[in-house]
Amino acid sequence: MAEDTWLAARLIPTSGINGPDEQERRATSALLAVMSAVREFGRSLTQPLGAPAGPVQTFIEVPFHLGDGKFFPDGLIRVSRGQRQWTALVEVKTGNNELQTEQLERYLDIAREQGFDALITISNEIPPIAGQHPTVIDKRKLKTVALYHLPWSEVLTAAVMQKEYRGVADPDQAWVLGELIRYLEHPRSGALEFSDMGPRWVSARDSVGAGTLRARSERCRSRRTCEPRKSPATSTWTRRAKAGRRRESTGSYASSRTRRSPCASSRSRPTRVVLAMLSC
Repeated sequence: MAEDTWLAARLIPTSGINGPDEQERRATSALLAVMSAVREFGRSLTQPLGAPAGPVQTFIEVPFHLGDGKFFPDGLIRVSRGQRQWTALVEVKTGNNELQTEQLERYLDIAREQGFDALITISNEIPPIAGQHPTVIDKRKLKTVALYHLPWSEVLTAAVMQKEYRGVADPDQAWVLGELIRYLEHPRSGALEFSDMGPRWVSARDSVGAGTLRARSERCRSRRTCEPRKSPATSTWTRRAKAGRRRESTGSYASSRTRRSPCASSRSRPTRVVLAMLSC
């Protein structure tokens, strides 16, 4: 048998995913494990959300009691530094599965009772405005607990930027991060399932082409919809992206990294697209 038909052993396999539940469980476990193992990557995702610069601990399906029920959020992230401790629950959706208001509000209640800082959601849903959550939530539940949303595309971009631009000090950890990137790019992972620009996209696109779209157009629910403001987390993430590009231009990188072209043919198409966008 020719060796070119052999399948390489992978840290995070895509085989054996038999349904959406297994898909979400594997994606959650893979992401959180790599966030804990690769220090630089874990910090790149948690610090913009208000976490301190400390070791990242991650857990999956931690049980909590609320009223008479027992519930299992997909994950939990804890970051500690000195006397300060930051904890967030995590809810993950893959494929076309959407976040549910009732479930998120229940987890917000759990986070409030436990004294946690935030609830982080990850899915393929794209919010209409930067910093706005794609799911409608009762704002009264956000008085003491913050709610953040990370599209899978943003998670992949952060992973690629960390590995290819900022660098990872430990070569083994860099390989682990590369395995996560490979997994998220695979169709079976359920990440990057992007097929819909939303119900207003066609009319907005046509208006842009005709030059008739205005800030107060009916196609924009408000002026903020047409001219969104970035949230503090998004602004921080954007500044770091630009900083990574500046370091690329000056060549100030960790010596353990090997500099390669953004269009290197050995990379998958999503990774090449991300790198090409960042290099512009």
